[in-house]
Amino acid sequence: MPSKQQPQGTKQSNKFRRLRAIGVVALICATALNSYFLLNKDESQGDVVHQTLMTTSEHFENISPCVEGGEMIHIGFDSDENGRLDDNEIDSSTLLCHGFQGLSGPQGQPGLKGGDGHIALLDVKQLNQTSTQCNGDGIQFSSGLDLDHNGMLEEIEVVSSSVLCNGSIGLDGVSGTNGSNGFSALVEQMQPPEWLCNRGIMVAFGIDDGGSEGQSNDGMLHESEIRDWLNLCFDDNEPQRRTDIVAGTSDSFSLNCAKLTHLEQSPHVLFSAVDGTLGCELHRFDLGSNTTSLVFDLNPSGDSFPGRNFGFTSTQADSWVYFDANSGSQEQMWAVHPQNWTMVPVLDATLRQPFVWSDGVVMWNQSNHISWINATSLKPITEAMHQSSLSDIVMVRDHLTNLGEFFALVFESTLYMSALLDGATQVVVAIDDDLRMWNIPSESNTVLSMPTRTQEGTAFIATQGGDKQILHLLDDGGYLWLTDLEYDGPDTTLEHLGDNIGLNYIDERIVFDAVTEGIDAMLYYVDLNSLEVGLLSTELLAVGEQTGSERIDDTIFFDCVSAAYGHELCQTDGTSEGTSVIDTLRPGFQSSQPKHVGLVGGQVILLAHGLDASTYHASSLWMLKNGIPTLLFNPYLGASNDAQSGMYGELVISSTHLFFIAQDGNQGHELFVWNLLEYDEQWLFI
Repeated sequence: MPSKQQPQGTKQSNKFRRLRAIGVVALICATALNSYFLLNKDESQGDVVHQTLMTTSEHFENISPCVEGGEMIHIGFDSDENGRLDDNEIDSSTLLCHGFQGLSGPQGQPGLKGGDGHIALLDVKQLNQTSTQCNGDGIQFSSGLDLDHNGMLEEIEVVSSSVLCNGSIGLDGVSGTNGSNGFSALVEQMQPPEWLCNRGIMVAFGIDDGGSEGQSNDGMLHESEIRDWLNLCFDDNEPQRRTDIVAGTSDSFSLNCAKLTHLEQSPHVLFSAVDGTLGCELHRFDLGSNTTSLVFDLNPSGDSFPGRNFGFTSTQADSWVYFDANSGSQEQMWAVHPQNWTMVPVLDATLRQPFVWSDGVVMWNQSNHISWINATSLKPITEAMHQSSLSDIVMVRDHLTNLGEFFALVFESTLYMSALLDGATQVVVAIDDDLRMWNIPSESNTVLSMPTRTQEGTAFIATQGGDKQILHLLDDGGYLWLTDLEYDGPDTTLEHLGDNIGLNYIDERIVFDAVTEGIDAMLYYVDLNSLEVGLLSTELLAVGEQTGSERIDDTIFFDCVSAAYGHELCQTDGTSEGTSVIDTLRPGFQSSQPKHVGLVGGQVILLAHGLDASTYHASSLWMLKNGIPTLLFNPYLGASNDAQSGMYGELVISSTHLFFIAQDGNQGHELFVWNLLEYDEQWLFI
């Protein structure tokens, strides 16, 4: 368990001086004693040849008890007279520790404001066999600064240049059989989309073979012919505030008005926000032009709260986006198209979360009947089944009714639903290319949620009459109840299981959270081999209550509360030994108070309080690299300033950008955006 941070000040400095003094005295005493011992040894042996007394030192890093590293001093005689002190010649060793690093000095005065810099340019030139740089063909890359601001990299502006030459032609080999004609290699340079990188270059490498949709040997590089990319971006890459909808220090977001979605591979960001006049309405932000605008005032007499209950759902970037909103008379599901920003209502209020399946969106109408939509008109769910290759569509049409009446969800492209078989037997059906069915007898209707895949099937949180347990649907058509937990209170109904971190399958165990007493969720497991159910830790409480969870390989990250460390980020690998508090953001009992957790570039990213060296940063953006916190961005710099990052809305991460809401001291709570291309292997930031 990490040690607590030591208090700083005069007492600490005196302590370090005493420790250094003791170390020096110990070294002198050790040297004297060894000399005395070796001299006596020589006298007792008579005419033995005196040997050379030697010392060596060995540097080491942070090991106990030397927190800052130090030196190990070895003393002995060079018995074999080889001029060095070997391990078997060492008679004594003394440990000297480095002192603790001192406090940072005061901050210097701000420097003068520099002038505007010059735009960096990259020029790619194809070399032929007449070029002096290469013996054959090749490519020359030149980079520099656009000093005269004409948008072209001239020879005098070149700072660095490198040449990539084709290999020299080898000796002729043995003639083989004639093969088919090959295809030319093509290189194409293009500009990236403005919303992705405002100043950059994209170089595509491909083969002129036609690919899957082009024409071969036409001298044009089609998308399907591209084999690889080299993409360079010269933009500044740090999070930036992008909105100020209510000018000044007033907030543009609130607890009920902070839903957001980025339409993948497009410049459009849809979100709910207030403008100080119309209330909470639907807005859009354009990443390329850096502009914010109102999409539509759905409720002229008040707030429409777009996405408040179910957020935003879409199948792809250029298709309809569905969300819930209040038009003033009732709650409705709406659709908006990101090309022309047309808005239409699609159905009255729903109490279920919509989800994507079969190139459309599944939702429930006001009569609680499940429907499917891929534009603006609702259709029966069987319409989507007709579009798939489901072989048992006749079975669904003639024998299964009340589809999705109690639950429906999609997991790994498979649709799971409740249904009635021949109007009498409640069953669970799974629909993809085939149809599977489980008959689970129960006194009340079974509702499934939070699936996780196992070696033998799929496990769900199953609710029957308000009681939650874990149900394992086996691929062979059988099923197994994995838990039989009870709540230790007047009412033994277990209402909270998997609410925070869901179900997580790790090495034949399912890890989950549950409230079995009091009000705090604790960390449990069920072993699929022995069916043993137990606690992974009695110390960790309120598991995943603020952040939910994220997983990297076989490790799950979540927030928790402990008596020893307060509110911190925690982790588990499904074993008691691998379940612990990550006490590195604010060592000791002072809580880091993590709010939201996500993944970027295979690393944990979160909003939390923390220490960067000795500087405290409140509610900032951090990345956890192999357990070591790295400060990425503090929206509100300065002592004791709190940006309140994540107070409104969530940490939203798309494939290209990260979004969160915070304040910087000049404006209220506004939208901050960070470009994630530096974590894309095809991109380089320069």
